[in-house]
Amino acid sequence: MRYDTELAAEAAAYLEGLATPNLSVDFQCLTGGKRLDAPLGGLAPMVVVDGPDGAGKSTACRTLQADMVRRFGCCLLVHASAPRWHSSAGRWASGWLDALRVIRYWPSVLDRSWLGELVYGPARRPDAAPRALAPLVVHMHPLASVRSEASVLYAPLDVLEDRHAQRGDRPPDTLEQELGLWAEVCDLPRVRSVDAMQRRGRIAAECLGGIA
Repeated sequence: MRYDTELAAEAAAYLEGLATPNLSVDFQCLTGGKRLDAPLGGLAPMVVVDGPDGAGKSTACRTLQADMVRRFGCCLLVHASAPRWHSSAGRWASGWLDALRVIRYWPSVLDRSWLGELVYGPARRPDAAPRALAPLVVHMHPLASVRSEASVLYAPLDVLEDRHAQRGDRPPDTLEQELGLWAEVCDLPRVRSVDAMQRRGRIAAECLGGIA
């Protein structure tokens, strides 16, 4: 596998064209289009950052992308919109696996992931989400997280509420419940809790873990 900006554009177009999940992609490369040998035998490192709204995921992901570019020469930053209700758990999982078939061959940072369904499903749409979705996420996670580390950024409830106020929006009524559910997500294999109140560089270092 080789990397270049033309291939990156094709990968981004494919990912952004998926019906589910709803993804947007930013590609950064140090090489000006020169080709790079793929690291780690073809499967590149993937850093997953998730957690509650207002925890600082997007800021952390931009720092991580810059770090990954320095380490590997290029990096896909993939932003997933907050999970929405899906009538078919199978179609939702299939969409994520289709995306990962492309993402996993590039050094990448994911801003939100499949893990959010374990929180937003029961908290925001307990009667609408398919019952099969949560166990499907738990089953899918070990497969999706091969060669990756997943981090959940955590901040106290009052800090998250203040950050929502600073942005001029109202925090969701379910925010406290969501914090509890995110704590449960951290019990999954290959998922760690990261204190979002630390310095930006320390957050990035903890999210990278031992994969890079």
